[in-house]
Amino acid sequence: MSDRASTEKSFNVLLEKYRTEILPIVLDEYSDMGEEDQSIVSRMNNFFCGLRLLVEFADVCESSFKRFEPSYNDGIDIGSETRPELKRFHIAESETLRLMRTCSKSFARGEDEKNGVYLSFTTFLTKIKRKNNILRFKHNRFNIIFLSLVSFLDKLSSNNETVVNFIIGEDTPFATILDPNDVVLMDLIEPNEELDPIVVSILKGLATSCSALIKRKVPEHLQGGRFWDPSESLRAEMASAMKHNKLPEFVFGQLDHLISFRPNASLLANEAYIMFTFNKTASWLKALPQEDFDKYMDESRKEGKVIRSKFRKRTKEIAEERLKSQRLKKKQLDRLESERIKKAENIANEMCYYGL
Repeated sequence: MSDRASTEKSFNVLLEKYRTEILPIVLDEYSDMGEEDQSIVSRMNNFFCGLRLLVEFADVCESSFKRFEPSYNDGIDIGSETRPELKRFHIAESETLRLMRTCSKSFARGEDEKNGVYLSFTTFLTKIKRKNNILRFKHNRFNIIFLSLVSFLDKLSSNNETVVNFIIGEDTPFATILDPNDVVLMDLIEPNEELDPIVVSILKGLATSCSALIKRKVPEHLQGGRFWDPSESLRAEMASAMKHNKLPEFVFGQLDHLISFRPNASLLANEAYIMFTFNKTASWLKALPQEDFDKYMDESRKEGKVIRSKFRKRTKEIAEERLKSQRLKKKQLDRLESERIKKAENIANEMCYYGL
């Protein structure tokens, strides 16, 4: 298992390509295998960590709130946004998120010791026999914003009856029995004639955004995807797949450490060091007969020149691609700036012609 970062996706592609290239060398019976068997032993089944997907649910929910709020408020600023000196602080977040953050800073334990009123608020709640359920905003942003709508998002985004039933707790994504002792949950699902119509519109927007995110991020696990209905042979292949992404994280972490620890060493040398150590090559070499040991050492010395040549070629190609990408980006920025200037000139000309 690995992360969904583009670097690790590229790493997986390179690793599978490397595996395919060395199999004929390290596997004696590889050439005698059929085409299907060669494909099976060459293939690497890799899963991606789903944590990032869960975090992105919070991001799409936040974006959905930002789209909903201007239309609901008819474009009118509310709260601190009405003050020009404070409005610039709220450009990047929705009013809903700002309300959550403000409540957390005011009433959550340890969030804002200087300006918060956690102790006074908790004392007041204790007096009326209530519990302070407000969490810290830091480290809990995902927990506060994200609401699990995974299994019936499409239905929720188009069916008002489903949305209403979901709001009052009669229809849930999973077959989960609601805990009647959960005070917060019971308050949330209690019918409210004033707020429920607003929540219906919000939930439909959230469901649409979350559904699009799932379809974009995990198509391999949806209907028609590679892992939707895996065959028995594929299940057998995936039996050894790691259920965590510690391995790639370890490799990239070690590489990052070596680059900073010995900056004069080449990237190729650092990569070779990691592979040599992680694969326990030294122990394997010591166990070889002297004749085989000498043979492999001679071959590795000869192959070193080829590897270094390939590495330099690949490094050059990467540099050229980066330069190409930078030029393309600069061209796009120049085009946008040209359009902006042209638009400003047109506005100025119209103002001069028609007047204010």
